[in-house]
Amino acid sequence: ILEVLEIFEDKERVIFLGDWNCIQFKQYELLADAGYTLANTDPDLYTKTGGAIENKSLDNIAYKGVTISNFTCEITDLSDHFGLRCTVSVD
Repeated sequence: ILEVLEIFEDKERVIFLGDWNCIQFKQYELLADAGYTLANTDPDLYTKTGGAIENKSLDNIAYKGVTISNFTCEITDLSDHFGLRCTVSVD
């Protein structure tokens, strides 16, 4: 997370999404402290099930300079991770 934050620190609009492997939800505070907003703010909204690390909120969307709305987590059989979906608007 720290490396990504450093690379994009001077960018006005950024969207990061994916599997952050944040075992503890408080690890996302690094993104918030750097001025990013999280699409998923609920540590009990699990985005992964099964395997060695199950029932965790490992996936998230962090953003700045845009607006994200209609965030949902879609359960799917395509992966052990669930899909994240949202609407992105540029102000």
